[in-house]
Amino acid sequence: MKKAKFVVALMFVMALALALSLTMVACNGDKNNDNNDNGPKFETQVLEDGTISVTGLSSVYEPEDHTLTIPETLEGRTVTQVTISKGYDPSTRSDIISPNISDMVLPDTVRQLGCDEYTFDGIPGIARFNIPRDLRNITSHAFDDIELSTTTVDGMSYLGTEENPYMILWQVQSNSEHLTGNVTQGTRKLTLRDETTIVGPNALLNRYTSSYTSVDIVDLKNATILCDEAFSQYNRTDCPVSSIIGVDKLKYVGDYALHGCNMSAVYFGADLEYLGKGAFTGSSKLETIDISNSAKLKTIGDYCFEGCTKVGSRLDPTLNIPASVEIIGDYAFSSDSFVEIVFGSNSKLKEIGDYAFASNSKLSGSLELPEGLLSIGSNAFYGNYSLGSVTIPASVTYIGRGAFDPNPRTGSLQATFADTNGWGVSKDSGAERNEMTTPALRPATDPNGPAINGNLLQGTYVDYYWRKA
Repeated sequence: MKKAKFVVALMFVMALALALSLTMVACNGDKNNDNNDNGPKFETQVLEDGTISVTGLSSVYEPEDHTLTIPETLEGRTVTQVTISKGYDPSTRSDIISPNISDMVLPDTVRQLGCDEYTFDGIPGIARFNIPRDLRNITSHAFDDIELSTTTVDGMSYLGTEENPYMILWQVQSNSEHLTGNVTQGTRKLTLRDETTIVGPNALLNRYTSSYTSVDIVDLKNATILCDEAFSQYNRTDCPVSSIIGVDKLKYVGDYALHGCNMSAVYFGADLEYLGKGAFTGSSKLETIDISNSAKLKTIGDYCFEGCTKVGSRLDPTLNIPASVEIIGDYAFSSDSFVEIVFGSNSKLKEIGDYAFASNSKLSGSLELPEGLLSIGSNAFYGNYSLGSVTIPASVTYIGRGAFDPNPRTGSLQATFADTNGWGVSKDSGAERNEMTTPALRPATDPNGPAINGNLLQGTYVDYYWRKA
């Protein structure tokens, strides 16, 4: 009897180990095992939100109808991102391509085409694909060196569907009849078609000469999505756009979409959901940012408004961050000129990135961080030497090194900790709590507490990482 129980237990352990090993393979983005023997074999990667990115084909696939169909789910997860790539090292995977595929059928769940350095070079003959219902972005290099089938009218090239061939503005030629000039003012205006809802990557860039089509004013009409580098490039600062009509209708602004633009003000509307990395970075003429009505906005990307040195300096010195925002990325508002930052009531904010508000030397008065915030990044408020006081909610469990460093001046910050218990500090970012020094924080009921706590943040332990057990 004991022997039988032992055998059953051993079989259970072996089965459990096998299940765990298969789970680890899926999570590391190795070859998918859910495909049938005759269909394409996809390589996948699990994204942070638990959905799937299709990154390539693990074997040659040559369908008779020249069509590659991406399923809505793989490995039991929803497919939200697609790039059929040869990978980072084509020399080792040159055989894993399917040059005879000309059409791609995508599920409506796909939100992004392309990712990071990956392009669609795994299917170099692709000419057409349907536009998914949930599509939000096409990355800037997704279709480099691939000749997609476009509809060209009046010098404007579009991607689309049979019902709407003008859905995505793909490229603007310099001789486009949609560009109207104003001789007296010396401006050129680009007016999008009523049917166009998406501006594709590098829409103003001539892919052969690497020069911009000169445009001063853009009327978005009904467009709600600006893909990555829609009107600019991350490594250039000569974006010609000085005014955009219809910003209030935007839902998605991709990475570096308006990097270095010449706009003076942007007033976003209620439908805005996402502001990408470097979307407006280096826009030195930008003076006003208004996201106060954007109740659906969840992410403000890294470097989003970094280096917009005039922002907050004139018309509205207050930055109102809506309660819906969950993540403020690294350097998001670095080197701007806001005097005050206000977080919406019942804020969902969880993370303030490294250098997120650094070098806002005009930031003064009191700063009340919202309850629910978990992490304040390193140097998040670095160089804000005029800041008078800060309230750190009980929910915060991490404060990065130099988060409130007043450099280059000496600060006199008053810091109120809603919860002074469990904190430890260390110069080692990976130190365990039992290896850390306990700072002598004072409670809010102590009249001298805020001044003492401020000195700990800006003086004694300014170069330390803070963690709460």
